[in-house]
Amino acid sequence: MKKLLVTGCDGFIGTNYLLQSLVKKKYSILNIDKNNFNQSIFSKFSNYKFCKINLLNLSKVKEVVFSFKPSAIIHFAADSHVDSSIENPLRVFHNNTTSTINLLNSILYSNINLNSFKFVYISTDEVYGSVEKKSFTENFILNPSSPYSASKASCEHIVTSYYKTYGIPYLITNCSNNFGPFQYPEKFIPLSIYKLLQGDKIPIYGLGDQIREWIYVKDHNEAINFLLEKAQYPQKYNIGSNNKLTNLNLAKKLIKIMNSKKLISKSDNYIEFIKDRPGHDKKYSINSKKINDLGWSSKSNFEDTLGITIDWYVENYTWLKKIIKHYNKGNRMGLNIRKI
Repeated sequence: MKKLLVTGCDGFIGTNYLLQSLVKKKYSILNIDKNNFNQSIFSKFSNYKFCKINLLNLSKVKEVVFSFKPSAIIHFAADSHVDSSIENPLRVFHNNTTSTINLLNSILYSNINLNSFKFVYISTDEVYGSVEKKSFTENFILNPSSPYSASKASCEHIVTSYYKTYGIPYLITNCSNNFGPFQYPEKFIPLSIYKLLQGDKIPIYGLGDQIREWIYVKDHNEAINFLLEKAQYPQKYNIGSNNKLTNLNLAKKLIKIMNSKKLISKSDNYIEFIKDRPGHDKKYSINSKKINDLGWSSKSNFEDTLGITIDWYVENYTWLKKIIKHYNKGNRMGLNIRKI
């Protein structure tokens, strides 16, 4: 059984990755995370271990990597809230870049056989900046607009530099906006669902005309495992779904679905336009031809999975209310620079 070390799997995408991967019993997985909000749901899996460690602690990370000797590391962990990065850019930049460097240095310290090792860095389409007519290909110049996306772009350069300098083989993935169960309410879809369940309005930045491409989290994770087995190294792959719509239209779609489920009233006005955040990208659009040609494509129906996501948050409303206390109680951030 292959040994995977994964980081940040107490977060949204990572939690779903574990739930999808552990049941197949193809991997023995060790998760490093500084939080343990969701760890109780993994206790039944014999092929899973958890270490509560902050990736900023180099000595602890080196110790774990040296002891576990993974065949691959999948680096999900990130301080990923754009609004938070606007309010505290130094913290976000430090967290994301230092954690990545510490992992890479730990690989070198552990004397892992690099001929049979893979380092998978989970990045984002936001590193490309905004696009008007074209879609992002893997050859697009990185042109980030926020401190968060700049930190992710920096991490990509760190990863490629460790290949050129030290020979650590890498795979970088750039995915479009994810949604699904366990997503924290700092993000647009779970925040909107929470607001609607509370009888409040969905806060929309600017005119809501920003276009985003949305992918169901399970499709994203299937793509990661597909690439883990099929991709050549070093390589970079875009992962997208072609589900593109404006933030305003997405809000309207959520309202329509929740009304059809009789979760909210049909007559009420549930949208509130607020001041736009600085550096807000206008459009993200992924070109996934490279991974499509390799044999993978997104298969989920967008509206069906939106409905499944809404149902999950309704069924796990206690979890949602508990988690939202950590995220400014559902109020939008990123309107001002406060903590430089």
